[in-house]
Amino acid sequence: MKGLKKHKILSSLLLFLLLFFGFPFLKTDVSANVIKQIEIEATIQEDGSIIIKDRRVLEASRGTEHYISLGNLGSSELLSFSVYEDDIAFENIGEWDSSKSIEEKKAKCGVIRKKDSLELCFGIGSLGSHDFTMVYHFSNAVRNLKDGKQALYWEFVQPNNLSEIQSIRVAVKNTEGFSYTEDNTRIWGFGYPGGTKITEKALEMWTEGNIKKEHYVVLLAIFPENSFAVTANSNYSSDGLIKKAKEGSIWGSKKSVGKSILSSWYIWGIPLVIFLLLVGHSVFRGKRRRFIKQEMMPTVGEGEYYRKIPYEGEILSALSLLSIKHEDLINALILKWIRKGYVKTVDYQGGRLFKKTRTGLAFNEEAPFAEDAQTEKKLWSMLKGASGEDRILEQNELRKYLKVNFENFNQWKEDSYAFSQKHMLKEKLLSEMTYQFLFWKDKVHIPSEEGRVVINRVEAFKNYLLDFSILDEREAYNVFIWDDYMIWAALLGITDKVRAQFNLAYPDYSEQSSFDDDNYDTASGFSHYLVTTVDHLLAKEARRSEDGGGGSSSSVGGGSGATGSSSGGGIR
Repeated sequence: MKGLKKHKILSSLLLFLLLFFGFPFLKTDVSANVIKQIEIEATIQEDGSIIIKDRRVLEASRGTEHYISLGNLGSSELLSFSVYEDDIAFENIGEWDSSKSIEEKKAKCGVIRKKDSLELCFGIGSLGSHDFTMVYHFSNAVRNLKDGKQALYWEFVQPNNLSEIQSIRVAVKNTEGFSYTEDNTRIWGFGYPGGTKITEKALEMWTEGNIKKEHYVVLLAIFPENSFAVTANSNYSSDGLIKKAKEGSIWGSKKSVGKSILSSWYIWGIPLVIFLLLVGHSVFRGKRRRFIKQEMMPTVGEGEYYRKIPYEGEILSALSLLSIKHEDLINALILKWIRKGYVKTVDYQGGRLFKKTRTGLAFNEEAPFAEDAQTEKKLWSMLKGASGEDRILEQNELRKYLKVNFENFNQWKEDSYAFSQKHMLKEKLLSEMTYQFLFWKDKVHIPSEEGRVVINRVEAFKNYLLDFSILDEREAYNVFIWDDYMIWAALLGITDKVRAQFNLAYPDYSEQSSFDDDNYDTASGFSHYLVTTVDHLLAKEARRSEDGGGGSSSSVGGGSGATGSSSGGGIR
């Protein structure tokens, strides 16, 4: 299910604390100069140098020039620097003089070299809107690590910019045809609120929300050995560099957030109070979860039976009322599709070296789902899409498909629960109430009186199926009805037990049923594989977010010691 909505009272308290404790440290940037957009395309060269194309769309209301400051360069040297506006190249005059007028600086660029940093400068020419592109080339951007791996550890945007920045995007490419993958590349973003992503052709970073003056953009990327023909060496191993970069980040030490020195109240007071609030909120969530679980519990005992289908609606609709597992739901849906002829089980030859007969699911080109069954149809369509051109879904095809589309399946799980909850509320089988613990409260959905009746019928029906062979039910034999029972047995997670009961009561059932052993085994196998694989990939993705995987959040803080790290920049 989707994450819980933040409670208004908790949000208000947190906002109050931040304003109260943070007030002495807040600074207001009254500058009217605005950098609306920073788009950086950095390209790693064969020798490990880097060419950075830095586009800045800005609005200048005062000042004469724009600059960026780069420090901690170590063995990295500036090889070239140029600036363009409207594809017109500026004149590089070498040593830059900031004291000159706006007219004297127009269409010119240059460098100010300091003891431990340098500034790349250019004249803005006039006030108003501009779209400038800086292109600069540094040697030794990628360096060999002590354990044989290679790393790019670079600060692309520095903190304490003189101008307000509204948006930043960075893409790091290469000229070697080296394809970035989650298996060969690990990345982390530091200093800004936003995200990172590994694509085949680029390592991407972007900001989200407000960019504050103290924010900056640092990328740490770890590559395999000999990815680039690098001669520069680092004093760190990959683990050592990762540890250094994480200092002061949400992934590392919690002693420092950002690069500013805060008061002891700010360091300890807010985290302590927020910690206590989060603990209280966690207790509230646990109590609420136990309350809902108790409300969902049936009240029938052993020996109580219900001999009909306990709910006449679509089985997916009952998901939220009956606390059904998604694995059992998908199992039941596949059996339902087999019954309706939307899919069928077929044998195929699988295996790379030694061929072995296996069973897959063959999908029809179309299936006539009802208008109100679009959530069910979405699952059918996704599985059909995984089946390839021959429309026969094999387990290896499902594995490959899930590696790319597992988030879509996870979204379907959330959508199916939301659909069920909406349907149960409409049928008045669920009711909405407010659950409160101390000053936390939230709307919850619990069974109505009618919903409790259905829950108890389902439990009594489950008793009936499990005790079927010892009851005198032979006169009730009807293959069509019993097949419906088997779909419900799958929904309740008791397929094998009920098959055994039916075969004891009527040995010819398997021969007359719409289902055979392959149907049951294939439906159960695919549903189990689908859910467990998606859960595994989600867990792997969560770990990768912390360990530098393919797509994750960035950290506000951390990234100290990156090449290019300095302070300042913008319009002055």
